[in-house]
Parts: sequence; structure tokens; C-alpha cells
Amino acid sequence: MSEKGEDEQGENPEQVEKVEPEEPDEPQDDFYPPDEVGHLRVSKLIQQSLKRIGKTPDGSKYAFVELECEQKVLIITIQKISSLYDIIPQYTFLRKISFANNQLSDVSSIQKIQYLTHLSLAFNQINSLESFNVLNTYEFLEELNLDNNKIQNLGQINVPRLKKLILTNNQISSVIGFTGHNSLKILELKQNKLVSFEGLKDIPTLEELWASFNLLESFNDLQNLPKLRLLHLRSNKIQTIKEIPNLPSLYHFSLTANLVEKLDEFAKLSQYPNLRTLNVHENQVATEMGDGIRKEIVMLIHQIETVNKEPITPEDKNDALNELKERIAAAIQKKKEEEEEALRLAEEARLAEEARLAEEARLAEEARQQAEEARQNEQKKEQE
Repeated sequence: MSEKGEDEQGENPEQVEKVEPEEPDEPQDDFYPPDEVGHLRVSKLIQQSLKRIGKTPDGSKYAFVELECEQKVLIITIQKISSLYDIIPQYTFLRKISFANNQLSDVSSIQKIQYLTHLSLAFNQINSLESFNVLNTYEFLEELNLDNNKIQNLGQINVPRLKKLILTNNQISSVIGFTGHNSLKILELKQNKLVSFEGLKDIPTLEELWASFNLLESFNDLQNLPKLRLLHLRSNKIQTIKEIPNLPSLYHFSLTANLVEKLDEFAKLSQYPNLRTLNVHENQVATEMGDGIRKEIVMLIHQIETVNKEPITPEDKNDALNELKERIAAAIQKKKEEEEEALRLAEEARLAEEARLAEEARLAEEARQQAEEARQNEQKKEQE
């Protein structure tokens, strides 16, 4: 047996030095309260997500100006953020922030970022716009993305320089609490539960309104939107166009996949002098008419340039307008013929009535004469 083996056999177990376990490098739940663990984890994530350095507004120093803490891909070691704690306010000079695809419901701490211009909170758990209705906050915010949250009502937005607001894929059923806005240019309300536009008014700067895949039956509640150029209402419940709102700048209008059954409904859109693009396919009337719907639209709205995403060529327009002239001429001729036929029938009726009256008079006279003869004969018999 070797000396090493003899030494090992000869060791006294009680004399072996005990080694204490080392402290862990990272905080563990066994040693830190859960809130502190979460705080440290989020703080580290935010630090790792900082991007691009720029000058501070006064130009005196440099600071991080972008934060992109969004979960674009599934990384097993990174959990979605459900709380921002009090971490964000220390990054005073951020201008762009994204916390997309997390689990946030309270984002009020972001209000303290004074110079923020772009904010994305898409795919979170936010159920209210209250955080964006606080005076003297978000004074420089221009774009706000709240796509895929749990917001149920579009209320007042107190963000003075906001130009683009994305509220797609929420649960919004009403906009009655909205009180207007003085700088908003693009509003996206796609895939919500809107049944009416009541309350959506007084946005003098609005240029684009996206409200496809809702439950709208009309759009006549839109008010005071003088610069609205694009109105997208695909896949709603519009069947008739009873009244149209005053939209003097409307250029592009999509009514694709609604419930319009009669061609005449589209005639009312001719009141929009700047309308150039109209999409109406996947309505019942368009399905029944096929490609012929394009020519019919040109006849109704002479200035139209694109129908169902296909340009109207000069030849198309001339063909349609020539056919319209022919239809008008035919209609005038038909009306004239109908009027002449009506006059002829009236004259025939008058003559027939005169003949009837004359015949009645003749018969009456014959009856009178016969009665007179009978009376005279009776008198003669009496005298004899």
C-alpha cells in the first residue's frame, strides 16, 4: 500500500477542517426580501437596456437618451417586468422609452421623465389612461403606443404636444369622455369594441383616423375634424349612410367589408370635394357587381382617382362619364316618353270620360222622351 493511501487511512475525521459555503454572487430569495430582489432585477434590466448617449437639454453634459426594455424574443433567464418601482425617475434625460411586451399596469413613475418624446407601452396590462391626464406631465411627448392593453374607455388626454396615439387591440367601447386635442395628427383605434364615434370631436389637427374592426354602424358623430384626410373603417357594421359629417379635407376613405347593400348609399360621398380614394370591396353590393362597381363609383363621385386600390385611368374615367351621359340622355328620353305617354293616356281618359258623359246624357234624354211619350199616351186613354 502506498504512503498516500496510508496517510489517507491514518487521518482522523474529526481533525478535517470544515469549509463554510461562499456567499452567492447574485442576490437570492433566501437572503433578500422579494421586493428587493425584484427591484434589483428590474434595475439591472433597465441598465442593460439603455441606449444612445446625447447631450442634456442645457448642453452641459451627456446622458443616456434611449431605453429599450422590450421583450422581443423569449429569453428564459429574463422575466417580464410587472413593476417599475422607483427606478425610472433617476434617468431624467431619456427621450425615448419602450417597455413593450411586459406585464406593466402602473406606469405613473414615467411621468417624471420631463423630456420624453416617444413612449411605447404596447402589450402590457394597462387598463386606464389616467396616467396621461395629469397636468404638467409629458409636456414634450409626441408619440404614445398603447397597443394591446386593457383600456376600456378613451377619456381625456392631457399630453399637449402628442401627435400620434396608438390604442389598437384594446377593449374600448366608448369615446364619450374625450374632450378634444389641439395637436394630435394620427389616432389608431383598430380592433376595439366601438359602437359609436360620439364624443370624438374638436381635433383641429387630426389627419388620420384608423378604426377598422369595430362595431360601428355609422360615422356621422365625427365633429370638427377639418384636416382629416384618411378615414379607415374596414370591417365594421355600416349598412346605410344616412348622414355624413363635415369632413372638408377627406381624401382617403375605406369602407371595405361593411354591410352596404345599395349602390346609392355611396352617392352621398360625392359631397366630399377632396375625396380621391375609396375602398368598398367586400360589401354586398360590391360583391354582386364585381369589377363593375368601379365604373359605378366614378359615375357617382366624378373626382375619384382610386377605387378598391386600383387607379382610375383617364380611359376608365372617360368611359364611365360617357356612359353616364348616355344614361342621363336615356333617362331624359325615357322621362319624356313617359310624360308623353302620360299625356296621351290622360287625353284618352278625358275623351273616354266625355264619351261616357255624352252617352249618359243621350240615354237620359231617351229615357226622358220615352217617359214623356208614355205620359202622353196615358192622357189620351183617359180622354177616350
